[in-house]
Amino acid sequence: MSSDQGAGLATRENADRQDRGAIILFVAVGLVVLVGMIGLAVDLGHAYVNKSQLQNIADACALAGASALNGTAAGIQDAENRATDYGIPTQYLANRSEFNTQAIAIPTTAVTYSAALGGPWLDKATAQGVADTIRFVQVVVPSQPTEVFFAKVIPGISSVMNIGADAVAGQEPQTDVCQGLDPFSPIALDLNDPDNFGYLAGQTYSMRLSPGEADKNCSDYGLTGSVTGNFGLADPSATQPSLTVFRNNLLNGDYTHCVPVLSDNALDTTTGNMGNAALTAMGERFDQDFNLNPYLGDPASVYSQYQTQYLTSNTNFRRIIRVAFNNGDIPQGNHEYTVVGYGCFFLPVRPTAEPPSGAICAMFVGACGQSGAPTGGHHASITKPVLFR
Repeated sequence: MSSDQGAGLATRENADRQDRGAIILFVAVGLVVLVGMIGLAVDLGHAYVNKSQLQNIADACALAGASALNGTAAGIQDAENRATDYGIPTQYLANRSEFNTQAIAIPTTAVTYSAALGGPWLDKATAQGVADTIRFVQVVVPSQPTEVFFAKVIPGISSVMNIGADAVAGQEPQTDVCQGLDPFSPIALDLNDPDNFGYLAGQTYSMRLSPGEADKNCSDYGLTGSVTGNFGLADPSATQPSLTVFRNNLLNGDYTHCVPVLSDNALDTTTGNMGNAALTAMGERFDQDFNLNPYLGDPASVYSQYQTQYLTSNTNFRRIIRVAFNNGDIPQGNHEYTVVGYGCFFLPVRPTAEPPSGAICAMFVGACGQSGAPTGGHHASITKPVLFR
């Protein structure tokens, strides 16, 4: 082999070594980048899961807070307690992130209140001063550190990402409510009167006597001149309604358990003693009104108070309940009422469920549509907590 040939072979070997070295370098760099990209994808997935969990926490806390709004300062305090998961039992919401391993605390300063969806947002003390206007709750979950496990090997990528969330919920008026909302079914006194069915606007009626306490009637609550009655309980679910069912129907107009009254004019009766469940739900609805003035005295006086104090100054109307009038054929056992129309009644005094249960006193205020709106253009304003953002 000539010297020229030997030199050429050595040059090619050196070139091959350089090529192999460059390839190894490129492969090494590529592997680092690939591992970094895979790590980034894993870390982003981890962050996305945490963000979703934090958003769920914000949503749940805002809804919990909004469910307590009732136009009173006490309702604002209750909203804070529910939104921050404070009270007994504690940790009802069990707010956790990091795949449910990290407990998340919501500070009281993270909960604010507003009369409008777009704000301005008020702290608790300020909101309590205008509690009758508050409709919305905002919850801001403080930023939580989420560790970056793999992508931090890439220059410029931080080892921690801070993630937070926020949500707004409020009480939204319902324009259409469950057809089987009504806890009672009074007898139509006059079937030839399609508007009022023989009932007199301004007259207080005893919708149900206190069980075992027949001497307890509306006069015992300061309502003189009331007409005595003892109407049976209607079943808003046709499934032996529980307290939860009554609450959902009476407070929210919920359709989950709903009897299609208008389709066949039939409304089931309750089975068993559901009086306390209905009374408890009616009391909670009563407490969600912004105007809790007592309405006492004879029918004319009570009706005058209702017209001047309630209709002209209030916008909530949750002391008005809609009931279904029946044709007078009282069912036996598990049979049905035949519904002939609806009427709106005002609750002058709060129904009580604790033993002994009190009589339920209601003042007739006019014909009532399926949505629960009494005559005169006023609305019962059944509301339910709704997540807005």
